[in-house]
Amino acid sequence: EGIVVSIGEEVALVDVGGKSEVTIDVDELKDDHGKVEVSVGERILATVISTAGGLTLSRRLALGAATARQLEDAFHAGLPVEGKVERAVKGGYEVRVARLRAFCPGSQIDIVHNTDPAQYEGRVFSFRIIEYKDSRNIVLSRRALLEEEQRAQAAQIRESIVEGAVITGRVASVREFGAFIDLGGGVQGLLHVSEMGWSRALDPLQLVKPGDDITVKVLRIDADKQKISLGLKQLMADPWLKVGDTYVAGQLRRGRVTRVADFGVFVELEPGIEGLIPLSESGVGRDGDVKKAFPI
Repeated sequence: EGIVVSIGEEVALVDVGGKSEVTIDVDELKDDHGKVEVSVGERILATVISTAGGLTLSRRLALGAATARQLEDAFHAGLPVEGKVERAVKGGYEVRVARLRAFCPGSQIDIVHNTDPAQYEGRVFSFRIIEYKDSRNIVLSRRALLEEEQRAQAAQIRESIVEGAVITGRVASVREFGAFIDLGGGVQGLLHVSEMGWSRALDPLQLVKPGDDITVKVLRIDADKQKISLGLKQLMADPWLKVGDTYVAGQLRRGRVTRVADFGVFVELEPGIEGLIPLSESGVGRDGDVKKAFPI
């Protein structure tokens, strides 16, 4: 933003709070009929298109009404431009940028693949010009901007993720060993099956599914490997804290056999609470088949 301090025949000066005023072509201040539509003392919004020999501004680029020359300047400066997707064509989309037509390849319209090209038609997006040969050959990429935003968001999210923090994410994928949780901005953490609950026998595929929202606790962060370990059971009450109030010697309890060893059988009484039946208390002789007597 700046304040117009003078308007000449070809160039106007704008005060942007620096040591000296910056320049902008008077044509940038004219309407469609060629009449200057701003006056001295008026505040305007413009985009920096050059820093060579002092700052040069473009008001039309900021308003989405750039000329071919200004688009070329935006291409060299790496500045985003606004465009409207006119229609889907072979290999991509026809996009109108200001008064010019440009092309956005299908792979550059979004980060994720979409099977319905029509959903982009008629919508206005910001694009980066990735190829400019002349005003009739302009190639755009929306994906480049989205990826930059994602990287910036990821960096910001990583700064906010600290060990012990409780955060909400979304299940991205599920494997036999656990689930990957999307924490935003492309940052993912691993919720290992051993951290999903207090029970030993857990099946991640039965507990969560892709797309589920889930609240987890950050357990460990390996900055070198960029790995984040998450936990779910840490947000649940530890069942062992109430064992003394729930279980009394002499009670009869039903349980589920989880493991069979040479010295006895492990039985789960409730998620996270296991007891051991020693071989001597199992009713199976030393020569008997413990696994057959206590199937898991």
